[in-house]
Amino acid sequence: MQGNRFGKDNDQYLESHPDLKGIVEQYALAHDDPEVAEAITFYRQTETGYSDGEPTITPMGGCVSIPKGAAVAAAWIVKGSGMSLKTAAMTLGITMGPAGIGLSVGIGAWGLGAHWTGDQFLDWIDRQSWPRDICV
Repeated sequence: MQGNRFGKDNDQYLESHPDLKGIVEQYALAHDDPEVAEAITFYRQTETGYSDGEPTITPMGGCVSIPKGAAVAAAWIVKGSGMSLKTAAMTLGITMGPAGIGLSVGIGAWGLGAHWTGDQFLDWIDRQSWPRDICV
């Protein structure tokens, strides 16, 4: 990847996470850089529990709009960990804040395959309209 392709912080993050970098490079072959950058930013938030420097707050109920970048970041988690989509869904709400809660609920509500791989989830994501709303 070229320097500052996805933003300085995202590029530095990828350099320090070679496994993720390989997943991102593969995904970037078929997607625009701004879309990839958004997904990297969501992925980084899963590790820190922070969004824009503030702790993520998980709502107890209501509707959440899930941007494509959050779904892609979740698929990268599935792909990088080797977990099934169902197993990963159980942890998304804890690690991704409000978007993760929506994704966790959405994975079941949207009828997605429990044993899907990260690549199968990415294929599904590319066939959907985004953002998608889910109410919990």
